[in-house]
Amino acid sequence: CSMGQHTLGIYCLQIYFLEKLTDQFPIDMDIETSVPLRLLVFLLEAVMLNELVKLLLSNRWTALFFLGKK
Repeated sequence: CSMGQHTLGIYCLQIYFLEKLTDQFPIDMDIETSVPLRLLVFLLEAVMLNELVKLLLSNRWTALFFLGKK
């Protein structure tokens, strides 16, 4: 499956986990290091969440309760 098929799951997980975690760990960066670091964080986050969605989809109950898939 491609990442495009998991966008709803990625969005849901991002809301539940990452937005709550980033509120607890604010990162203060200057402008020069901000763009490359944020790009790296985005790429790692996208890959991690895609793999987590695949893991949740592998079980019928987690797919139903967390992602709303039958």
